[in-house]
Amino acid sequence: MNMPYLKSIFCATLLSSIAEVKGEIIELSPLTFGSVVIAENNTQEHVTLTYAGNVIRSNGIYIVTPPTVGQFLLTNYPSNQQVFISGRSIQARSNSDIYSVDQFTLTDVDVPSVLTTDNSGSATLFVGGTLETSGSGVNSYVNTQYRISYQISVNY
Repeated sequence: MNMPYLKSIFCATLLSSIAEVKGEIIELSPLTFGSVVIAENNTQEHVTLTYAGNVIRSNGIYIVTPPTVGQFLLTNYPSNQQVFISGRSIQARSNSDIYSVDQFTLTDVDVPSVLTTDNSGSATLFVGGTLETSGSGVNSYVNTQYRISYQISVNY
């Protein structure tokens, strides 16, 4: 049984609405799915990390290093303002540092739909998601880093 040791890192593209007050979005820590072992790839296997930090995995994936939510600081927004958040994957499949036939898919970006800024116009946004294997029937994942991009939109 081929059980490669994998590490994944994910990149984010951030958008904010244009208004009189120009908000900023600062990445404090990236969303990562840690290091995983793909024990089985006959069906699409997954690791889900909610924005609250809860981890759910299917039977064919084992977690070696725990995933961590992405953390972003929203700042320079109006005080006590509701901001509406959405997230989506903007890349069909991951890229790997070393060539790998199999790649991952980010099937969901998990964010709260609404946040409210504090008196200083700041809020902390946590981001999770669902990472899915190819389910190709062969296990061609190699031991390397995998990257995939996602987009966070903030509107108010």
